[in-house]
Amino acid sequence: RLEQLAELAVAYDYARWGWVDSVIVTVDPLIAASDITNPEERSIYFKASRTKAMVTAGRSRFQDALTILYKIVSEAEAYKDSLTLAENLNSIGSVALARNNTTEAIVWLYRALSVSGKEHKYDEIRAAVYTNMAEAYRQSEKIDSAIIYSSKGIALFKQTDNITNLALALQKQSSIFTASG
Repeated sequence: RLEQLAELAVAYDYARWGWVDSVIVTVDPLIAASDITNPEERSIYFKASRTKAMVTAGRSRFQDALTILYKIVSEAEAYKDSLTLAENLNSIGSVALARNNTTEAIVWLYRALSVSGKEHKYDEIRAAVYTNMAEAYRQSEKIDSAIIYSSKGIALFKQTDNITNLALALQKQSSIFTASG
């Protein structure tokens, strides 16, 4: 398990560096080796699968990415894993944003919020959902809504001390403020 977690960490680094082929070569064996019926292996399976989906989407292979994400959502529902479910519903919304389909994105993002609990373990995913909702409303030119959701996301990223995502949320908020004049 520790070796698999280390491989997953390496895959995350590859993703940050834009080494998509290296990510896929690293996560495919993790996905294949993980037994989704085993609770200890399930989280690695979900994380490796989502990583593969997101780098695939980054290559503009949206349908392939969505195929992976829909499968994860189905499996997360089957195992009643609401955190994984919320995270991947948010990812589907993110892919919709990348495809400039804001209406579809908002539907997925609200669904992600609806399965996110109020407990602290959901704070980071709610922050990410709020940030994506802000972007969707910015793209839809509904600036007031974009500002509200952006502020919610930023506040949660501050609470969780997630500096990387806070920086991204602040960057997106600056685009919203620029759009509002």
